[in-house]
Order: sequence, then structure tokens, then C-alpha cells
Amino acid sequence: MSKMITNKYALIITTALLTLLALIPLAQAQQYSNTAPPFSIVGISSTPSPTITGISKVSITLIYTGGYYLYNTEFSLTPCSGVVVSQNPVFIGWLNPGQEVTVTYLINSTLPINCQSTLTISWGAEYETSPRAQVTTYIEVAGSGSMNINFPLVIYGSPIITARTNAQYLVSNLVNPVELVINNNGSGPIYDLQVNVAIEGATLAAGSSVLVIGTLNPGSNYTATLYILPTGSGPRNNDHKLLRA
Repeated sequence: MSKMITNKYALIITTALLTLLALIPLAQAQQYSNTAPPFSIVGISSTPSPTITGISKVSITLIYTGGYYLYNTEFSLTPCSGVVVSQNPVFIGWLNPGQEVTVTYLINSTLPINCQSTLTISWGAEYETSPRAQVTTYIEVAGSGSMNINFPLVIYGSPIITARTNAQYLVSNLVNPVELVINNNGSGPIYDLQVNVAIEGATLAAGSSVLVIGTLNPGSNYTATLYILPTGSGPRNNDHKLLRA
């Protein structure tokens, strides 16, 4: 009876050892599996095109927080709007653990841009340093791979405000109707726009010298008629000042 119990326990121990031995190669394989290394976007800056359709610049700063060294690293941008006209992908090469890197692209697009874009990161291999070598030695622990980071790409344009009139001269002793056109020739809207009109050598015969326009979008214009009475004699140049508040 005692001999049978001993054999039973020996069988259980042998089975457990075989199971443990079977798990050891699996654990090693998982340690060196080609999982995507961790990257985080820490900042995005942009310089918009001066016109509503044109080339804008965007710079993306990332930090690599993985523990391995990356070889032949590249960053490729797929914008949600427009097309990249600069180098793409951007080649960085060797990337160290904890290293911060900035990649810059030029995008030909119509503004504004506000949508999800994709940054694809690819690498040729992953390395670690040998703890036993007396000089720095790199050991390959995983092969090539790639990963995607989706992020909101936001580029708003800048307004460029210009003004013009349809008259070059004012006639004295008469109220002169003058059409004033204010344009936004830039790539972005302007909000709460207010224009103060001051005329040298003349006064406004009617209406307010303050034009409250509000929002003026790119490519839009605002037209107002000013009724101007010159204070001098004879025809004079239609000199005016437009002050944007």
C-alpha cells in the first residue's frame, strides 16, 4: 500500500516538473516577443498657411519610454486633410530609451484642419546592452515592427484684414457717399471685429464712426456706406484711417 502511494506522488511530481519545463521556453519567447514599444506625444505646434489654401507646418514632439534601443526608426504622417509635401517618412535612425524627438512636416491643405490623423512609427530592430561585456555591446532582442498613433490634427489660420474705398476724392460742401469694403484675405476667421473710422479733413455727416462687424471669415468681406462731409474747400484726397480694435 505504501509503495503505491509513493509511486502516485512521484507521478504527480514528475508531471509538475514537465509542466514547468514546458512553460520556461514560453516565458522566454514572451520576453523577446516583438511588441510595440511605447511612445507618447508630448506636444504639437503648427504654423498655418497665410492663405486659406496653402502650405502649413506642423511639428510633433514625442518621447520614447521603452526599455530597448530602436534601430532605423522612421515617422510617417498620414494627415486627415491635404497632403504632405515635405520628407515623409522622417528618418531618425537610432533611438535611445527615454529620448525625446521632434518630427516636422509641411502639409498642403485648405484651412482650417480639425480631424484625426495618424502617425506611423516603424523600426528595423530592437536592441539591449549586454550586462557582461566590458565595452558597450548591443544584442538584438526583437526584429522590425511598426505601430500607429492616432491624434487630433488642429491647424487654424490667421486673419489678414484689409480695407479699401471706391472714391479717391471728396467734393467740398457736399455730403459724399463713400463705400468702404473690409476684407479678410487671411486663412482664419476673426471674431468680435470692430472698426473705428477717422477721416482727416472731414467729418461723418451721418451714422456712427464705429462699425461693429463681429465675425469675418476667410474670403469674406463687409461693406458699409459712409457719408462724409469735407471741412475744407475744393476737392481733396479721400484720406482715411481704419483702426481695428
